[in-house]
Amino acid sequence: MKRYAPDDPKHERREPVTIGFGLPDNAPNRRGVVVIDAATERECQQLLGHSSGEQLRPAQQCGFEAIHALELADAGQRSGGVECRAVAGVIAPAPDGTPMDDDIMVEVPNDCVVPQIFWSYVPFYKAGTFKDAQPTTIADFFNVKKFPGKRGIHTWPNALIEMALAADGVAIKDIYKVMSTDEGIDRAFKMLDKIKDHAVFWSSGAKPLELVQSGEVSMALAYNGRIGAAILSEDAPFVTVWDGQVLEEEWLVMMKGAPNKEAAMDFLIHASTTQSQAEQAKYINYGPMRASAFEIIKKGEPWFHNGKNVMEFMPNRPEVMRRSVVASPEWWADYGDAISQRYNEWMSQ
Repeated sequence: MKRYAPDDPKHERREPVTIGFGLPDNAPNRRGVVVIDAATERECQQLLGHSSGEQLRPAQQCGFEAIHALELADAGQRSGGVECRAVAGVIAPAPDGTPMDDDIMVEVPNDCVVPQIFWSYVPFYKAGTFKDAQPTTIADFFNVKKFPGKRGIHTWPNALIEMALAADGVAIKDIYKVMSTDEGIDRAFKMLDKIKDHAVFWSSGAKPLELVQSGEVSMALAYNGRIGAAILSEDAPFVTVWDGQVLEEEWLVMMKGAPNKEAAMDFLIHASTTQSQAEQAKYINYGPMRASAFEIIKKGEPWFHNGKNVMEFMPNRPEVMRRSVVASPEWWADYGDAISQRYNEWMSQ
C-alpha cells in the first residue's frame, strides 16, 4: 500500500493556525489534542492529523496559535514544541492508588500527553423507523435489504473503512492488520459499495441528526456526543448501535516556553484527575480516559446535569469495548492520504 514516511513532503508541518474550540465538523479526524497555551490561560482543541481543506468552527473564548501536530508522538519532541513528561510524578493517582498511566484504558501514546476523553463515530436511527427486527450490529448498517432506506455517512474515510471491515466479519483485533493490505482496502470498499447508491453525504456534525430526524435517511453515522446530547437534553427518539463503533482519543499537552507554565501545569493536573474525568460527563457523554472515573459516575447516577442517567450513553463503558475499534492515528498518518484520495474518487463515481 502507498505509505508516507515522516519526512515525505506530504508530511511537512504546516504553518501554525489560529483555531476555534472543538474539532472541525468536517475534518478527517485523527487523535485530537487540546493544546494548553499558558500565555492566554485558555485551551482549544487541535486536530492531530491532516487538516487539508477543513473549515474550523468560529473561535469560542479561544484565540491562540497552535501547532499543527501531525505526529505528536515524535514531532513535538523533535521540534521542542511541547513539554514531555513535565508533569511526571505530579499527576494524581486513582483513588485506589493506581498510577495514572495504569489507569488509562489505552496505551499512552508518548511522554507528552495527559488524558482527556474518548468520543466515537457510531451508527444510530430514530425509534419507530423499522417495524419488526431492529438494527443491533454494524453489519445491519450495511444491510439495506433487511433495513431499507438511505444511509448518512461523512465525506472522509476515517471510521468508515474500519466499520466496513467489521461489518464484513473481520475480528476487531485484526482490523488494522487487514487494513494494511491492498486486499483489505479492496474488501472495505466492496462493503461500501453496498450502500453507495443509498448514501447521503454529510460534512457537518449536526447534519446526520437532521437527516435521521426528518426521515431522509433511515440510519446514519454520527458523533456519539451529538446523539447523546440530543437524547439527554432534548429527549430525541434516537437509538444508538454501539456495535462496531470507532473510538477516537483526545489528550492534553502543554507548549514549551509558555510564560505561565505554572498555571498551565495546574490545569493539566486538575483536568486529568479521576474526579475531573468523571465531572465532564455531567455535560456531554464523552468517555473518561481513566477507568477509575467510571466508578464515580456509576455510584453518582443519575449523573447527567439534568438528573438523567448517563452511563448507557458513554462510548467506552466496559460492556461495549469488546466490539469497539480504537482508532489508530498512526495508521491514518501512514496511509490516510492514499485512502482519502480513493474515497473521494469513490464518492464521485
